[in-house]
Amino acid sequence: MAIFGVDGTISKQVWIEKNIDGKIRQNIARAGTTEVNFTNGTSTENSLLQYKAQPSNLPDLILQTRADDDILREEKLVDGKMVLVITLQDHHNPAIEIPSFSKPVIPGHFVNWIDQETGLLWMTQTIFHFEDGTELAALTMRYSTMERVNPPPQDALDIIEKVIP
Repeated sequence: MAIFGVDGTISKQVWIEKNIDGKIRQNIARAGTTEVNFTNGTSTENSLLQYKAQPSNLPDLILQTRADDDILREEKLVDGKMVLVITLQDHHNPAIEIPSFSKPVIPGHFVNWIDQETGLLWMTQTIFHFEDGTELAALTMRYSTMERVNPPPQDALDIIEKVIP
């Protein structure tokens, strides 16, 4: 659950993660730049927590593609759901040196899976290519399903009550 400021900045937010049996795995609340994790009993102050909501960076990535980049589109059945797969192929040459890799890297693919039923971003993946033809999925992120619930769930409101009087 999130509460937005007039400028679109998320001012208050609650995460409640539950497993398939409904048992709470993670309880986190945030107000401004303060985040409280009720699951592990920690609190942090971080100015990076103050950001504007952006459900997907795919439109920005498409706008930033260069003329020699390719944008590929395909439909697939993944985990029982139809997804639209948008792949942005970056054609950087020459390869670049990244200290954590033992060989030069050619930035390659940025893959985005969109759930066709909901229209929401489901997963993203960044794939690096190497000069020898091998590749590495450097980053894979799966997104939780977002839904608007009116009124908000009582357990989310209870967490906000604990943090924000």
